[in-house]
Amino acid sequence: MSGKPDCTITGGLGYAVRKDESSDVTAQSVAAGKKEDQENETLSGDRRVPAQDLTLTRIKPVSARDSGCESSFRASDSSTWKIGDIIDGRYEVKGMIGQGGMGTVYRVRHREWNIEMAVKMPLADLVADEASKARFVREAQTWVDLGLHPNIVQCWYVQESGGIPRVFMDYLKGGSLKDRIRKQDIHPEDEESILDLMIQACDGLAYSHEKGIVHRDVKPGNMLMTEKNRLCVADFGLVKVAGVEDIEDHSKTGMPANENSSDLTVTGSFLGTPEYGAPEQWTGARHVDARADIYALGVVGFELFCGRRPFDDGIRREPAQVLIGRHLSAAPPDPRDFNQRLKMPIATLILRCLAKKPEERPASMNALREDLAEIYSTVLGRKYLRPAPRAANLRADSLNNKAVSLWDLGKKKEAFAAFRKALAFDPQHLEANKNLSVLYWNEAKITDVPVLERLYALKTVHCDKPEYWREIGEIHLCRGAMNEAAAALEKARALEPIDEETGRLLRQARDAMSRDTGWARHRRSFEGHTAAVNCCAVSPDGKFCISGSSDNTLRLWDTASGKCVCIFGEDDELLFESDEISDDTVDAHGDSVTCAAISPCGKYCISGSSDNTLRLWEAASGKCLHIFREYNDIISCCAVSPDGKFCVSGSLDKTLRLWDLNTKECLRSFEGHSDSVYAVVFCPDGKHILSGSWDRSLRLWDTASGKCLYMLTGDMNAVESAAVSPDGKFCISGSSDSMLYLWDLASGEHIRTFRGHTDAVCACAVSPDGKFCISGSSDTTLRLWDTASGKCLRTFEGHEDGVTAAAISPDGKFCISAGSDNSLRLWHIHFEIMIPSMELARIKEGDALKQEQEKVRTLSEQTEKCLKDEKISDALELIRKARRIPGFERDAELLSLWNTIAEKAARTGFRTGWLVRIFEEHTEAVGAIAVTPDSKFILTGAGERILLWELMTGKYLRAYEGHIGLVNALAMSGDGRFIFSGSGDNSLRLWESAAGDCLHIFAGHTDVVNAAALSADGKFGLSGSADHTVRVW
Repeated sequence: MSGKPDCTITGGLGYAVRKDESSDVTAQSVAAGKKEDQENETLSGDRRVPAQDLTLTRIKPVSARDSGCESSFRASDSSTWKIGDIIDGRYEVKGMIGQGGMGTVYRVRHREWNIEMAVKMPLADLVADEASKARFVREAQTWVDLGLHPNIVQCWYVQESGGIPRVFMDYLKGGSLKDRIRKQDIHPEDEESILDLMIQACDGLAYSHEKGIVHRDVKPGNMLMTEKNRLCVADFGLVKVAGVEDIEDHSKTGMPANENSSDLTVTGSFLGTPEYGAPEQWTGARHVDARADIYALGVVGFELFCGRRPFDDGIRREPAQVLIGRHLSAAPPDPRDFNQRLKMPIATLILRCLAKKPEERPASMNALREDLAEIYSTVLGRKYLRPAPRAANLRADSLNNKAVSLWDLGKKKEAFAAFRKALAFDPQHLEANKNLSVLYWNEAKITDVPVLERLYALKTVHCDKPEYWREIGEIHLCRGAMNEAAAALEKARALEPIDEETGRLLRQARDAMSRDTGWARHRRSFEGHTAAVNCCAVSPDGKFCISGSSDNTLRLWDTASGKCVCIFGEDDELLFESDEISDDTVDAHGDSVTCAAISPCGKYCISGSSDNTLRLWEAASGKCLHIFREYNDIISCCAVSPDGKFCVSGSLDKTLRLWDLNTKECLRSFEGHSDSVYAVVFCPDGKHILSGSWDRSLRLWDTASGKCLYMLTGDMNAVESAAVSPDGKFCISGSSDSMLYLWDLASGEHIRTFRGHTDAVCACAVSPDGKFCISGSSDTTLRLWDTASGKCLRTFEGHEDGVTAAAISPDGKFCISAGSDNSLRLWHIHFEIMIPSMELARIKEGDALKQEQEKVRTLSEQTEKCLKDEKISDALELIRKARRIPGFERDAELLSLWNTIAEKAARTGFRTGWLVRIFEEHTEAVGAIAVTPDSKFILTGAGERILLWELMTGKYLRAYEGHIGLVNALAMSGDGRFIFSGSGDNSLRLWESAAGDCLHIFAGHTDVVNAAALSADGKFGLSGSADHTVRVW
């Protein structure tokens, strides 16, 4: 026998189990549910979001193998999957779990979520017509709608492809409870384990009952186990065919396969399984309620404690009609007849569950749970520690997971809505905050900085959770900030040393750091300039760069060492040795160097200045070869043609000029801009020139004729910078309005706006492959963008003043930026899109959960002791430790202790807040609220009525009616006896709160009453109105 537990599929589609050749486990029981979800209609069919739309992928470079190119196909291409197939680009087939009379179940790994799933695919003829398909999907959707619960198998979604609906759910490796019974892994004498399993089943079923769903097929085969003994109920109403057995593996158990076997689900009227079904299921199946599940769970309890079921021994298979007859008329045997050591309270409770009349059974699953927990304490002599999961605590988790599922299905609008709703329930929900921020980031609605800001804002609440630091590390990894990523991931590993995902991300960050291929980080600064650096350019071989400054100098730098090689025009600074260098000294610029460019051959440089000159330099010597003096105003920009024969310059005089670098002649002027020209660049073909001006336009010129071919205009402000893609198909422009704009050069169409900077975009450059661009701004930041999506991939911070210029090396490995802080900086850049994974809310498992519960219990007891001893500071520190444990921050008992301490301690400030309840029953706009002095009730002004609610339960109690205008103001007397209301009918009313009677109407205001208050002694009332008066009554 394998050391790993087998997983068996039971119920559901009725498949014969087969052992997968590549797996240590066989299967799991999975199914789907009932309730129709009208929101599940796709926005655009079954479209997959293409790579350029930044569909979320795991953090890693996308390779051919990862993209599934070698074996990927759409699910519609085949109904038979093979191990290794990549389905729809995201599901990797790990094996077949089972196959039978209704279809096939596969085990797959969701490559984006990094979890294993089971996928059920019914046979095509079972969903051949629209009615049967709709019923299948509707019933499966019921399970999906249950959402997240620790004791229910998570069903993620139903997805149709090729006309076949597929149901995706969690894959559990611990087998089913039925497997464990067969293998005798559960012994009737092990009362602690059995009671724990029964209570967990109660929790799962109670949750479904609260959602209005009765299971009607509770049995061990529909109870799956995790490897750490968490029980999860499965198979909520999946369509089944009469006569199809649950998956049985008689070869392992020695039990004979018998055609009379009745361990099946009878359908048509969905009656249930004869071994476990309640009497009423066989006489009025359509009218059964939650008590039928209680009966079935009683049968399961009988089986666990006695080693057999009450009406059959599990060895000799009985016909279905015989078993049904016994459920209807035969009294259940005493469990102690089969287990003499069974404690009386347990036996008595089992027999109560097996009562023929539903009203004689425990009233609800919650009531049954309480009875089982009490028996646990009585029999074992200690309190049952596993707390009942609270629906309120699960709502944000469920909505987060639902949103992730919707996004996976391509339903972006619904996904965003679900994330926002999750945050309405819990504004500090870690996963929902991260996911929503990342989606906004991927959709180019925000940059990377707000994503981190949002996560860091949650630090006080989540700093003790390893997943918090892992998620921060993942964001930094995607930004290319490897040092920051490693630091955060080290914190995560310290909190949870064995987490595989943390280890993987940390290895990735360290590997990038060791190979010096961090995505983007500041490598070095070039020291020397004594004033703002206004321009920069990189040589064709990437070995050198030049910079021009307001200190009037143009400098040449070695990019590898950061050393200043020479200052142009100063012979005593020359470090080159060349026979061709002249001894003549040529003065440098007489004012700020405003622009610079390097020729394609790398031998020459061009610079423009506030001294109204353009200069041609020999790069090797720093010698000035020619001074172009024709300008009467500042030269603001310049560029060299791709063939190196010409230079173009732009000036504050609103013109461009084209120069022949051989003859040194001005060939022509380009006139048309109505304000200063601040950007100019040659297109790759050399036949066209692009210019940008403060007249809020870009112009494309014909180089040969000087003719303006067309203007690019839109909502942008003054153009500060511009760059053209290497293929000449598009250009980008930076504007004083803090935006970066992408344009189609062939059509002149504005394609996209890049938003993120908060001040003028003074610099921009395009990567050699055209897939990325860099922008620099007066907001002191440099940003890296994906040109296809407009997403800001990384924000570089380091400059202490505005960024004035930027240039990318020809090989795309680094970027140079210049700033008003007198600095020139080199950034190492590895162009690669890495996208954060979507985070699912997870359920705590077995041992870890018990350890946390025990820790909370110990801290709670220590807190109570400190309170008794009047050690308030110690009590406060202990309760803080307890509430920091994940899942216990809002525990009722801990909050009660917290409030007790608060009465004895000084408040120092606001700590945190969260949504407790939503009063959703209002049918009109709520215009006013008030709380009773004892904090037990609230009043709301809804439309023309005043409504009274119970604060802790949200229960509606009564309405106060009489106003004929909207209720805008409410107040209550200190003793809670009277209500004072103001309305859009210009009046105020005094009400007796207990009886609901209107005692008096105060008239006098001539316009809407917007505010009302009562004095502390209740003798006076105050009101404020749109008639510009405040009145005292």
